[in-house]
Amino acid sequence: DAPAPTRPYGAAKARMEEAIAALPPGAAAHCALRLANVAGADQLFASLDRGGPVTLDRFADGQGPRRSYVAPSDLAALTLRLADLPPEALPPVLNVAGPRPVAMEAIVRAAGREVIWQDAPDAAVAVMEIGTDRLSALAGVMDRSADADALVADWRSWRGVAA
Repeated sequence: DAPAPTRPYGAAKARMEEAIAALPPGAAAHCALRLANVAGADQLFASLDRGGPVTLDRFADGQGPRRSYVAPSDLAALTLRLADLPPEALPPVLNVAGPRPVAMEAIVRAAGREVIWQDAPDAAVAVMEIGTDRLSALAGVMDRSADADALVADWRSWRGVAA
């Protein structure tokens, strides 16, 4: 979908995509990747890295936040796949995530940590999900990126940490 950013960070990303799309014909091949949360490079995994319990918002439905994620190994494999494509086969923009959002609580528990709940503030977003139909057609479904246990195992593997 066309971006509709509501914050400065999103607006900057939209301008970057516009600049890439405006490159002259014959410029280097390109594909703007819209990454989901990368396991190990977001706030939740930073909290896991610090150890101890993790505080999560709880929404009125009793659930915690759910987010689209991508495992580091899935992102690396996709990067190699895209590099092997002929330039004309590259999509101008590609969402990169598992096929469904992951409960952050499940990630915390897969890492063996305790969840401390707090009431979600009014501005909190329960579910952040990006569509992956184009990605699946191009590179297959990245099921590991939608599984809490697999995300934690992949993160630990890339960091060289045993479970």
